[in-house]
Amino acid sequence: MLATVMPMIQQEGEIEPALLQKDMCSRLGWVTATLGTLTARQSKGVPGTETYVQGEEQGCFTLKNDALKLALITTPDYFVSGLDALLKMHKVLLRDLTMPVRAFVRIIAAQDYMDEWIAIPYVMYEHPR
Repeated sequence: MLATVMPMIQQEGEIEPALLQKDMCSRLGWVTATLGTLTARQSKGVPGTETYVQGEEQGCFTLKNDALKLALITTPDYFVSGLDALLKMHKVLLRDLTMPVRAFVRIIAAQDYMDEWIAIPYVMYEHPR
């Protein structure tokens, strides 16, 4: 299937970060960036008080370059090669992940609390810069 769609999506251009804005339609395009991981912990209340509750650590994959920061919505089947295990390793063993990639993504009109745009990866492969 990839062989069928790749010629079509290779014609798509790079994502233009300046065109990303709230209330936009989804943007499809290519991003050349570094694949990484990020973990965060949801908490409730004020630290140091009785009502403070710290949630479980959650991880996600990120794509970053000089002009763009993306948090990826992924499921294990996106990373059947085993990369999905890196999110689990991030909690205990993974020190750093900086893999140069080229990815065809859909960026939706949503951002996380660190102002990263939310993206859905469709195709991703290692790509030297």
